[in-house]
Amino acid sequence: MVIGHNFIGGSRSAQGTTLLKSIQATTGEALP
Repeated sequence: MVIGHNFIGGSRSAQGTTLLKSIQATTGEALP
């Protein structure tokens, strides 16, 4: 699973405003 978090100094960080999304390549439908 890709969650888009970074490990900084051994701690997981999700600070920031960027949101990652996945889509189904053939239909363009958003994946959960």
